[in-house]
Amino acid sequence: MIIWTGWGLLGLVLAIVPSIAFESVLNSVMGPAYYRTYVWPKALSWMIAAAAIWIVGTCLAARPGRTVIDKETGQEIILRQSHTLFWVPLRYWAVPVTAFAFWALSDGLSRGPPLWSEASGPAAEDDAIRRHSFHLRRGTAQVVGRLHLDTIRR
Repeated sequence: MIIWTGWGLLGLVLAIVPSIAFESVLNSVMGPAYYRTYVWPKALSWMIAAAAIWIVGTCLAARPGRTVIDKETGQEIILRQSHTLFWVPLRYWAVPVTAFAFWALSDGLSRGPPLWSEASGPAAEDDAIRRHSFHLRRGTAQVVGRLHLDTIRR
C-alpha cells in the first residue's frame, strides 16, 4: 500500500523513469546488457532522479497558499496543500535516493565490473565479466565466468 497526499506519488514516478530511460537508451546505443553490466548508469540515473524530486518538491512546496481569517479570533491562517509520500514531504525523498545512488556506486566499485570500458559490445562484456569473477578462487573463476557469459549471450 502506497500512502501519499497531493502530488506525493510523483516521487515514485520521478525515481523510476530516469532508470528506465537510461537503460533503454544505453542498451540501444552501447549494446545489450550495458546498463546491467556497468555501475555508473544506475548511479547517474538515480542522481538525476534525486535532483528532479528535489526541484519538483521544492516548487510544489513554494506554491502560495490560501489565506483564511478565523472569525472568532481574527487570526490569519494560510492553508497549503501538502505533497507527501509515506508522510515525508516530497522534496526530502531526494536524500534517500541520493544515498542509494552512492551506496550502489560504492558497492559496485568494491565488487563489480569497472565503471566504464573504452570498448563496448560482447567482447568488452566478456572481458568485464572475466575481471569480475577473478576474485573467486582460482579453480571456480573459470566456471563462474563461463556461466555468466552463457547467461548474457542468451
